[in-house]
Amino acid sequence: NSPIEYTNFVELFGLGNTSAEVARRVTAEGVAAGLRCGVTPHSTYSLTEAAFADAVAEGGEVPLSIHFMESADEALLYRGEGEMAEWYAQTRRTIDFAHYGSPTERIIRQVPADRDILLIHNCFVSEEEVERIESHFRGRVTWVLCTLSNHYISRTTPPAGMLLRKGVRVAIGTDSLASNRSLSMVGEMAALSAQGIPINKVLLWATVGGAEALRIEERCGRLAVGNKSGIVTLSGVGRELEFTERSLLRRIC
Repeated sequence: NSPIEYTNFVELFGLGNTSAEVARRVTAEGVAAGLRCGVTPHSTYSLTEAAFADAVAEGGEVPLSIHFMESADEALLYRGEGEMAEWYAQTRRTIDFAHYGSPTERIIRQVPADRDILLIHNCFVSEEEVERIESHFRGRVTWVLCTLSNHYISRTTPPAGMLLRKGVRVAIGTDSLASNRSLSMVGEMAALSAQGIPINKVLLWATVGGAEALRIEERCGRLAVGNKSGIVTLSGVGRELEFTERSLLRRIC
C-alpha cells in the first residue's frame, strides 16, 4: 500500500556460489507476490566467474545493480595485491576472474552490452574507465553516487565533478544503514552540493536520474502529463540556493 515505487534487486553474493539459482528462486517468489524484482551480481570481487556470468545472463525489465570501484583494493585484487587478495589467499580461494585484468574489463566482458546497469559507488573509477564503459554498452548505464556511505566507511568521495563534466547519467543513492548513518536523500544531496555540483544538477540526479536508471521515467521522476510523481518541497536553502543545516525535504502529495 506504500506510495513509494519499489524495484527489488536480489543480489547474488558469496564465493561459494557456482550459479545464480538461489537468487532466481527468491526473485520468482517476489514476482509471484506482485513485486518488481531482478537478479543481480553484488560486485566484481564477490563472485566466481561462473556465478557472475549466470547472474547477468537473463535479461528483463529490471536493470543490474553492481557495486563498482568502491575501494582501491578492487582493482589491486586483479593483480593479486592488496587486502582483498590477502583475504583470498587466507581462505585458499582462487581468483578465477583475475584474467580480466580489472573490474572495468570484467564488467565489459561479462555483462551483455544490451543490459541496463547501475554502477554503485564509483569512488576509484577513472575518466578513461567511464569512457570505456559508456562507449561499450548499448543499454542504459547509470553511475549511482552514495556519498555519505563512502565517507562513513572509508572517508572517500566519488568523482561527482568528473561525472558531471562527462555528461553521463547519474543518480543518487544512500546505500543502507549498515554503511551509513541515515537514509536521508537531503543529506546525500547536500554532500554533493558541497563538492560544487550545482543545485539544479543535484535535483536532476535525485529525481529524473533515478527514474531513468530504473526505466520508470514514464510514470515517475518529473512533473509531466501522465506522470504520477509525488510533489516534494525542498526548504531551508540559502540565498544562493545552497543547502544548509535547515534543509528539509517534505512530501506534500
